[in-house]
Amino acid sequence: MRCDLHVHTAFSADCDTPIEGYCTRAIELGMSYLCFTDHMDTNPLDYGTGYYDPQAFFDAVAPLQKKYADKLTILAGVEFAEPHMHPEQLAEFQKYPYDMIIGSIHWVGDLFPTRMMREGIPHMAYTDGYWREIYCAARHGGFHTLGHMDFPKRYFGETPPDMDLLAEAMKLLLKNGSVIEINTSALRNNCREPMPGLTLLQLYKEVGGTHVTVGSDAHFVKDLSAHNEVAKDLMAKVGLKEAVFVKGKLVEV
Repeated sequence: MRCDLHVHTAFSADCDTPIEGYCTRAIELGMSYLCFTDHMDTNPLDYGTGYYDPQAFFDAVAPLQKKYADKLTILAGVEFAEPHMHPEQLAEFQKYPYDMIIGSIHWVGDLFPTRMMREGIPHMAYTDGYWREIYCAARHGGFHTLGHMDFPKRYFGETPPDMDLLAEAMKLLLKNGSVIEINTSALRNNCREPMPGLTLLQLYKEVGGTHVTVGSDAHFVKDLSAHNEVAKDLMAKVGLKEAVFVKGKLVEV
């Protein structure tokens, strides 16, 4: 079964791709589940803050769910950035009928990787804080899957975390009913492994993790479900199972 639960469309500030093009491509690929998860950006320094319109998103998705119902299960999701820092706003989004909310960390204070690379800011200024934010997000909860854990790898290469801190974060994540995502977009950025890779997935398994979601983080139709087979191979190697969320409920696939 082929699923992609992390896909961006023109409802994200950093994407111009029309939503229906993904649907037709998903059917061509023989996919079973497709979840649109546009950016809900929360950091006031992010140019995408205030861009996302949830009602317009649902108005666009609903007709497509009906149109392709016999060929593809289309799910409605959102990628909510820094969820622990905006609990009231997160609570408002939980009232919408999302199938799945991705919690993710993009910003560490006023630092974002692309700006740091332009300005020559050492990566440690970001990576050390990133793992602390992961812990805080996991402790807070309120989302279904933690997106692209190991996000700094996409920009800075391997960034080993404090494994004890990360183990505690994973335990909190599981306690709050969340799972982690295998995000394959790092493989499109010349990385050897997705986010997270083998070592962190093994740790997740050791602390009690059983299921993961899989997402391409596509912003273009050509990247839909890219490197899906790599994620499946890692799941098999570690002993994890793939899941989707339908109306907020975990469904093993």
